[in-house]
Formats: sequence, structure tokens, C-alpha cells
Amino acid sequence: MGKEMKRNLILLTIFTLLITILIPNIAFVQPPTWPDCGWKYNANDQEIELWIGDIDGNDLPEECSSGDTVTAYVWVKIKNPLGSGATRYGYALVGYYTINGVETSLDVCFLDSLGGGEEYGPTSIYNFSWECGDEVEICPIIAYSTKSDAACNDCGNYQKPKCKKFDCITITIKPPECPTCTIEIAPPKMKPTAKPTTPCFLMKSINPGILFYFGLTTRYLDL
Repeated sequence: MGKEMKRNLILLTIFTLLITILIPNIAFVQPPTWPDCGWKYNANDQEIELWIGDIDGNDLPEECSSGDTVTAYVWVKIKNPLGSGATRYGYALVGYYTINGVETSLDVCFLDSLGGGEEYGPTSIYNFSWECGDEVEICPIIAYSTKSDAACNDCGNYQKPKCKKFDCITITIKPPECPTCTIEIAPPKMKPTAKPTTPCFLMKSINPGILFYFGLTTRYLDL
């Protein structure tokens, strides 16, 4: 084997080792899968509030009647504090919610654009319903982009959008524990019947002034 062939064989071995080492590392540094929001495009340039309420934005009731339908609304308030020219596009509600463990994905584009210094809301952007007593959880994310091609006319064309991920919200609305409680009223206590007084029998005695004691009555009888 010539020197040239040995050198080529060594180079090939080194190249193979480098490929074996680098390929797993390259895969490892890939950005997280959408919509993880774990990449550098976190929404730090927008002030976003999100809450779950009723049709008027108030807190949901704590109780409901068995069999009734309960409806919750997703409310948002957004402020773009950036200067002019810093417009953001394609605001969307993404994430998912579950009802009794059954998952439903969210992808609702609700605002085409918001210019620098402008505000949006508070307004309801989505609602969903379930039956009273069901177990409900929603895990919402608000996503948007700096590129105008991510406006709501093409909301699914996200290219690593900015986003803000909110903690999952558990919604617990159940019927009252005792919806038709019957209060048992104890019957009135009856007064004990008075024991009859042992009658005093008059007995004649041949000896006057004798003491007679009968039952509860003590008398001196002058006969």
C-alpha cells in the first residue's frame, strides 16, 4: 500500500469520525417544535393579558345546575409599547384545551396587525362550552409575527413567530354538593304526663287522732 493510499485512508477515517460526532449535536441544537415558545422569539416586546371569563369578561360562576351547558370566553388585552414602524402582525390564539381528557387544538387568528403605541381590547377572542360538572383545562398561547406576510389572511404561515405561553388554567364548575337538601325537623317534645296523685282514702277509725299515711298524702284526721 502506497503512502498516498495510506494518507487517504487516514483522512477518510477522520472524516467519518467527525460526521459521527457532529450529526447528533446538529440535531440537538434544532429549535423546539412549535408552539413550544422555548426559542428566542418569546414575546418580550408586547404587553399581553389573558383570562377566562363569562360573556362580559367577569369571573365564571362557581356552581352550575346538573345537565346545564357552561360557556367560557377567552379574553385578551394587548398593548404594543414599541415606537412607530414597529407593527406586529397575525395575532393568534393557539395551544389547546381539554374536556374530560379529550384534547382540542386552538388556532384562531383574531387580529391582523397592531401598530407601535396601539392597544387592543379587552375583547373576547374565543369561546367554548361543556356540560356542568365536566373536567376542563385550557393551555393558551398568543402568537404573532414581525412579518406582514403572517397577517390573518395567511395565519397558518408562521415562520418562528413571537409568542407568549400562559400557564394552563383549570376550570372547575360543578353542581352544589347538596342541591335538594331536605332539612329534617325533629318533632316537638311532648311534656311528660303527670303521674296521678295517689288518692287519700278516708278511713274511719275507732280511735280518733290516729295518723293515716296513704301514698303521697299525709293527713291528720280528726274522727
